[in-house]
Amino acid sequence: MKLDEQAVMDRRKEAVRAFKAGEMKSYEAIEVIRDCDKKLLAIRRGRSRA
Repeated sequence: MKLDEQAVMDRRKEAVRAFKAGEMKSYEAIEVIRDCDKKLLAIRRGRSRA
């Protein structure tokens, strides 16, 4: 479970870096970041209930 969270955080970090470097359009980066935030929330919410 911890591995999933780390992978999502890494993906989010990479999206931010790519956007700042100009490799990604803002809407693409925002989409990826929102998706990652949703996944992180789901992972953490699932963990708190268990």
